[in-house]
Amino acid sequence: MQLAWLMKAWVAVLLLFSAGCGVWHGARPPSPGEQVLSLTLGGPLLKIPGVAKMPLPNATVEYGRGITERLGVGGGVHLVAAAFGVLGGHAQATYLALAQRGRRPALAVTNRLYAFSNHLDGRKPAAIRSAWFVHQLDVLASWLIAERHLIYTGLGQFTDFSLPQLLPSLVLGSEHRFAAGRFAVAPELRWTAPHIDQSFGVIDWLAPDDLGGVFLTLGLAWRWGA
Repeated sequence: MQLAWLMKAWVAVLLLFSAGCGVWHGARPPSPGEQVLSLTLGGPLLKIPGVAKMPLPNATVEYGRGITERLGVGGGVHLVAAAFGVLGGHAQATYLALAQRGRRPALAVTNRLYAFSNHLDGRKPAAIRSAWFVHQLDVLASWLIAERHLIYTGLGQFTDFSLPQLLPSLVLGSEHRFAAGRFAVAPELRWTAPHIDQSFGVIDWLAPDDLGGVFLTLGLAWRWGA
């Protein structure tokens, strides 16, 4: 019963917050020629009946590359979605609008386009197979400390092209580099749609006053080539 509930919850989250289930942050683009391979784990915080309060499992693998001092591009695939018959991936670009200067933070803008499809899932009737697309915009301010620690915060917006509406996010995260800067760990906290009352929803979201959904993710990355 708990597994069935978990599957239903994951599908509901995928439909409601397709783009918010955990990706590597866009606080700053990679350096020119630098390549980044990342794995991001975690998702929305839920109360699973009879189990615990925990992030809904999700995993995203991504690859990124720095093009110029200000521009980085990349993309990724969403692994857990495939277990539910949904193929999902995204492409992204991050532009560094302002470089950090003293206490003034750097400012980066990231655009992500997500695509999901269940057309290859033979378990579903042809009538309900579909594809859907989501755009994510993040504007993040960041501070690099001692060349190893990055703190960032900002705002995001998710737009489902099939049902456009206001779904803003408040973002707070960090990145910590080890092994001469090659390996990085990046926890992130994201509060999505804080204006939407979820208290009457089927899923028991863990969020302040049952408003929106809180996402907790942990990213792991390996950098090379710069």
